[in-house]
Formats: sequence, structure tokens, C-alpha cells
Amino acid sequence: MKKHIGSTIALVIGVLFCVSGLTKQGGYLLGGTIIILGALAYRSAKKRKLAEIRASSLRKALEVCAIVIIVAAVLLQKNLTSNIVDDPVSNLIIPIWAITAYMVIALKNKKDKKIESNEPIQQTAQVNPPVVPNESSRLLHRPSSKPHRGLYVLRHWRGELPLPVSYWVNVIVVTAVLTIALKIVPWDTFVTKSTILCSTALIALWVLLVIVTIWQFVGVWRSAKNYLSQGESRLWGNLAKIAVVLGVIIAVINFVSTGIPQITEYAKIATGNDPMGTYQLRVLRDATELEIAGAIVFGLTDDVRRTLDAHPTVAIIHLNSEGGRVSEARNLRDLIGSRGLTTYTASGCFSACTLAYAGGKERLIAKDANLGFHQYSFPGTKARDFLSEYEKDKQDWLSRGFANDFVNRAFSTPNNEMWKPSHRELFQAGFITGYPGSDDVAITGFKLGDLENIETEFTKNPLFSVLKTYEPEIYNSMVSEMRSALQKGRSRAEVREKIFPLVQTVYLQRIPYASDSALRSFVVLFLEQMDVLYSIDTALCYEYIFGQGHVAKSDATKYFSKELKEKEFLVMGEVIRSAATQKHRPPQEKEIERQRAGVLKSLARRYGDDVQMLVDPELGKTNKAKMCQLTYALYETILELPEQESGPLLRFMFASEK
Repeated sequence: MKKHIGSTIALVIGVLFCVSGLTKQGGYLLGGTIIILGALAYRSAKKRKLAEIRASSLRKALEVCAIVIIVAAVLLQKNLTSNIVDDPVSNLIIPIWAITAYMVIALKNKKDKKIESNEPIQQTAQVNPPVVPNESSRLLHRPSSKPHRGLYVLRHWRGELPLPVSYWVNVIVVTAVLTIALKIVPWDTFVTKSTILCSTALIALWVLLVIVTIWQFVGVWRSAKNYLSQGESRLWGNLAKIAVVLGVIIAVINFVSTGIPQITEYAKIATGNDPMGTYQLRVLRDATELEIAGAIVFGLTDDVRRTLDAHPTVAIIHLNSEGGRVSEARNLRDLIGSRGLTTYTASGCFSACTLAYAGGKERLIAKDANLGFHQYSFPGTKARDFLSEYEKDKQDWLSRGFANDFVNRAFSTPNNEMWKPSHRELFQAGFITGYPGSDDVAITGFKLGDLENIETEFTKNPLFSVLKTYEPEIYNSMVSEMRSALQKGRSRAEVREKIFPLVQTVYLQRIPYASDSALRSFVVLFLEQMDVLYSIDTALCYEYIFGQGHVAKSDATKYFSKELKEKEFLVMGEVIRSAATQKHRPPQEKEIERQRAGVLKSLARRYGDDVQMLVDPELGKTNKAKMCQLTYALYETILELPEQESGPLLRFMFASEK
């Protein structure tokens, strides 16, 4: 057994690597398989050389087959170059070591055997050479140049241990055990329990790994040096030194590319300076909604849980986030699911945020918001290390009924890109369930600090810009109402109820004094709005024209497209501006009598006595559809007049309605 301790240890390590590879993604399965095949081939060849077994052609063929399989397993990989860069140990170092070890033992000449005999040895003048002990026996039983004393750790450090023990046990076995132990520890669970403690522990772990690595390499180097100084095999001693040099190079590369970035990141997290950013929580609309704005970082879920416990009436959670920590997003998702909350995003939910968003009982989105998906990242961590994490979240999404193709694309988009599917794709995949109504959710998606800059946003709107210039008192009242509504977390409908009356009041006051072109633009807009409402419900159209107060007109706007609303802002702004800068006055009735009579005569030819409904609207209350048709025809007919004739007539009509 002692003759084959190296290959025995290698087989154990190979099995451990394979077991780890079955539970974790990465190169462990490949590396373990290569170690096992290489150890078996080496062990067989060594037994042949020691004459422990018969050197048959079949055995030699099986050894060669094992080496060929190792070479093929490495060279036939699709992305060999990138795999070597990502995992040089499994894809380069282990295969080279396995092949080299086999070639060395396979090409080595058989050792002379010690002849044991009971016959006395004849004395001759020739001096026979001393018997050379078996190579493996020399490796295991050679005396150290230094006395074996003190702790095992110190004996390795001083190079007093046999070279096979120093290398195979203290480097290979210890490294394998540490690797497997680190892989099975649930770090994401620990980090969410105590972020500072776990981050500090991970930094300490890296320091420990550096110390252990230095201890391993120094001990092997000194042991190899002692091994060579005692006249042992130069091949194995020098191979051990070469392994140390390669190991140091790989260790330095790994520490620079992985250790330093991770230590830096953990240090920032431990000191409360998570580079992901911070977050803000706001309880909205009489404690029925909660907004999460900012990064999803450690500690967020606990804060949200405390807030929900204090406000059990919360039913909707707003997620307006660029992303954050995956493990924290999962915890937030589980909390949202356990409380049966609806998720909603107003400004967008990206990266890890989508994990939490997926936990909603219903998943709502603003019509101008996006969801963004891509793969995970963490400083110093390779893309392949996240494969098992993707599988966890894929299974979660599939269990929620999301489309398989959608899920696969979401987790295959590289981290340096962002896939923003259309709302149609999101609906088809089942990832979103609907749009909220204007009164269903509070207005969110802005930073609280932006409230002070709300005036800047206001002036981007052409109507509000005109109001600021020509109606400063109304404008200041609007800004004040908007700021108050946003602070209190009011809905769009609630904000509209506050602001719309202010705008409409000044708008209706100024329209009889607007220019001819502005009035005609207003009528064109009015006809487009009537078309939309009439196609939905004739009652909506009637209420929009003849409804009392501001509510009817305000409610109707939810049926208008974004383009139609933008057009309304432009028209209203032009009406107010032209009324303030041009000298237009409503005409006397006699000045427009001819135009009005002509319009009514034209309508009478088309609608007969029904035209009386326009003269006395009370007659049309029982036939709302007809009233909408007549009103539409009235303004359409007026627009057929030349601008210099239609303008005064419209100005007179709007002045009469005041």
C-alpha cells in the first residue's frame, strides 16, 4: 500500500472532485474524472514496473486508452481557450500533471530486484554495487536531513516531512477539502442573517487562504530541496519544484483577479458602504401602498418586513430599482409572496429587482416603464460560478407559470447587456398581469430629493411653461399642489383632480380671447377627442360635452392616447399664450349672425328638426348619441368656413358658454 500512496491519494481526491462536480456547476467533474483516469493509468504502469502484476498487452492498451480519453476530454471542448482561462486547474494543470506522471513511470526502466538467498555470498575481488531500494520505498522512508520534532504544521513548514506527504497530503488533499467545504457552505444565507459579520468572516477567510497557500508552497519547496540534497530522484524533486512555481503563479493570478476584488467588495459591505447604493421606503395612500426606491441591498427585506408589520393594510409594493444583491432580492420575493402583495413598477425594475417583482400575486407595470433582465455578477467571480444560481431562479419562475423561452432568454443575456422585452412579450410570457388604472396606484418612480426640482420638470411641459409666463399665480398653485400630492403618495387621478380645475379655469377664461388659428386648433382637437369617446360609449361623449364641473372632463382623459394628451397640452398652451399677447375680443351677436345662420341652415338640411336640440340642449338629454352627432357636425361645419369667419363665430360661442 505504501508503494502506491500517491495514486491512492489521487484516487480519493478524484472521487471528491467528482462528487463536488455533481452538485456544483464548474470544472470539478472534468478535473475529478481526469485525476481518476490518470491515477489508474499511473498505478497500473507502476505495478508493471515493480513486477507486481503481469505486463500484458491488454493492460498497456487500457493504460493508453485512459490517457487518450484524458487528452480527448480536454481538446474536444467547444470553448477550450475560454475554459482554460476560467479554470486552468481542471483544463490544463491536472491533465498535464496526469499525462506527465504516466509518461515518466511508463518510460522508466525496471529496477534491479534484491536477490534474497540463504546461500553464503562468495567473496570475490569484485565489489558489487549496493542494492538500490524501491523508488516508492525511498520516497516514503527516506530520512530527513532535519530531525522530526515539533508540531506537524511546523515540520511541514521546515520541509522535514517526506515529499509525498508534503505534496499530496498537505497541498492536494488539504486544498481539495477546503474547496469542497467552501462550496457547500450556504454563504448567501449567512450574509443575509448578519451582513457585517459574514462579510468580515469572508475577508478573514481570504487572509487564511493566503496564509495556508504560503505554508503549503514553502513546505513543499523545502521538502523537495531536502529530497534532492539527500541524493534522491532528481526527476521527482524537480517536478515538485516546478509544481510549486506553477502553483505560485496560479495562486497570484487568482488572488489578483478574484481575491482582491472580493475583499474590496466585502470590505465596503462590512463598513456599510455597499457600492450598489442605498434605498428609500415610503408608505403611500393612507398606508395601502409601499414604495421601494433605490438599490436592493442587504438589510432591505428586514426593513420592509418591519414596515409591513407596522402597516398591515399595505396591499401594493412599488419596485423602482436598478437592481442589487441577488440573495436579498430572493428574500424580498419570498416576503412579498408570503404577504400576498401585488408588485408594481412606475419607472422600471431591472436586474435583481425582477426576482422580487416576480413574487407578486399580481404584477402591474406603468405603460411607459420597462423591465430589464441579464445575468448576475460579483467582483472576482466568473460567469460559470453562477450557473447553479441561474437554475434555482429558473425553476422558481417556471413554477410560477412563466414561459420557458422567456425564462431561458432572461438568464442567458450577458451581464454587460440588458434585455428589455416589450410589454407584449411580457404579457405573453405571463410575467406581467396588467396595467393599473389612474386611481389604482400612487405616483412613484421619482427620488424624494427631486421634489425640490419639480418646477424644472413642470417647465418641460408646453402648457405649464406658458402658464408660468402668463399666469404665474395659477402656475405656483399647481406646483404647490403637485409637490403636496407627491409627498403624500397620491394617485394620478387624485393629482389630476387637484390640478385640472386650476388649468381648466384659466383655459376657459382665455379661450374667447384666443387667436383664430388657436381656436381652430382647439376645435380640431375637440373633434378628435369626441371621436375617441363616441367609439367607446356615446354616454361618455355626451358627458364630456355637456357634463357639469371638472370631473367629467378629467375622467375622460384616461381614454385618450399619449399623443392626444400631448397635443392637448400644446393646444391649450397656444390658446392661453395667444389670448395674453393678442388683442382679440368676442364679437357682438350681429357681427356673426350671418355665419351662424349659414351653419344652422346647412345642418337643418342634413338633420331636419333635430337641429333644435342644439338650440335647446334639454331636448337632447334623452338622445345622447344624436346630441354627440349634432355637436360634432356643428363644429365640423364651422371649420369649413374661412378662418376669418370661423374664428369670430367660435369666439362668440365660447364667450356665450362662460
